[in-house]
Amino acid sequence: NSLPPILHPLLNYFEDTYVGRHRPQGRSNPLFKIELWNMHQRTTDLLMRTNNSDEAWHRRLSSVTKCQHPTLWLFINNLKTEEHYIYCQLIKLNAGEKIQSNKKYLKYSVRLRNLIQHPLPSILQQLDGLPHNL
Repeated sequence: NSLPPILHPLLNYFEDTYVGRHRPQGRSNPLFKIELWNMHQRTTDLLMRTNNSDEAWHRRLSSVTKCQHPTLWLFINNLKTEEHYIYCQLIKLNAGEKIQSNKKYLKYSVRLRNLIQHPLPSILQQLDGLPHNL
């Protein structure tokens, strides 16, 4: 009710797309289910929240390939090389060797989890605290 009229289109977009509109019998279904985009539980459990690992693997495969449009056989050979690398990494994991996580991102995840588990008194303070923890 206290939202400035200029922000109503933005609110409508978020209601239609992410949370659903208020209806007398509850909320309508949003375009994207909350379970699909909500990262609260993943953040609390310190799990991945992005597809950065996929992007890193793609970058690694691109660097191994060393060209934009490899021939089919070169691509297959590079996939074999990558498969061998992944197999060696799995052997290390199965042997109990720990994967080194990036300390910067681990500290960030811990700060973000702390902010979620111990929310600030008002939503505005909570939103103000987010950028300081990114």
